Amino acid sequence: MAGRTAQQAQADSGADVAYTLDGLVARVEHGAIELRPRDVLYVDEAGMVDHDRYAALLEAVVEAGATVVQVGDDQQLAPVGPGGLWTLTHGMARARDQAVELRTIRRARDPREAQAWTDLREGRLEEALAWYRGERRLGLYDTRPELLAAMVEEWWSAEGRGVMVVDSSNAERDQLNRMAQARRLEASQLGAEAVSLTNGREVRAGDQVLFSAIYKLEPSGPTPIRRVENGTPGRVVSVDVAAGTAAVELDEPAGLRVVAVPAEAPLELGYARHIAKAQGMTAEVAHVAIGLQTPHNQLYTMVTRSREGTRLHALREKLEEGAPEPADSAPPASATASAADVAATRSRT
Repeated sequence: MAGRTAQQAQADSGADVAYTLDGLVARVEHGAIELRPRDVLYVDEAGMVDHDRYAALLEAVVEAGATVVQVGDDQQLAPVGPGGLWTLTHGMARARDQAVELRTIRRARDPREAQAWTDLREGRLEEALAWYRGERRLGLYDTRPELLAAMVEEWWSAEGRGVMVVDSSNAERDQLNRMAQARRLEASQLGAEAVSLTNGREVRAGDQVLFSAIYKLEPSGPTPIRRVENGTPGRVVSVDVAAGTAAVELDEPAGLRVVAVPAEAPLELGYARHIAKAQGMTAEVAHVAIGLQTPHNQLYTMVTRSREGTRLHALREKLEEGAPEPADSAPPASATASAADVAATRSRT
């Protein structure tokens, strides 16, 4: 997981320290951390750990005689590299009555939506999507530009409190971010001047931003400055066009701080995210773009990011493509109903 997610896990759990797996293993190998038999390591998002990282972690734990407790969900995002060991170890633990399943959903404020999430996770896709359809939270569109425009409009109507999530491409994420930025600029919510970043993006005072990689700050004196972790959100306080810099207020568990970053900083707009950057995130409202290409684990992860409610957006033609003909005795299904049903059926494949 990203370093910012590890920071939040430490703050939420009250753990002594928190690291990414790479950070922990590197510290153990270089002697910066010495694991002891009484140490307990909690590994969050264990379902996303690939084999190489699993091997390094377990070797360090076994050598020290420490204990590792894994927390994960193989119905959410899978490892980027070869993986699946979490599913096997979890199955072994269940067989020995050593596994605990957490079933109470605390993120969703509406218990009916929490039930829809449970239905989705357990494969009852028709029931889950039917609930969203009945709540008028499943939007169907004829073209992709129409879909993206509607996502931005709904995001705007919620006063920008939520986040937009896609699983298509980073290019489409960037397009949504530019559209959201333009909407805020039109409403005079952003500064008139913009700093052009070397990655091709522009930021203005007031913009919501996200660090896409670790960023090490240059100290102005002998005291080192804490680095900015990958995945850290922030808000642009001001820009200096002549110097090509931006002052960013970081949202970190330790509290707010303002840092000055140059145009080379790994910064992107933070109104929309790709699903790969969304696991572990909590938003007030989530607007997600789904399609037939959306695997079940990504769909479940995308839908379960919000407290107040998720809105689904999809292309009508793509979802209705290949829909079975209704039986002669059955009444004609509405466009929304058939799209939801086909989406449910295709997501199982």
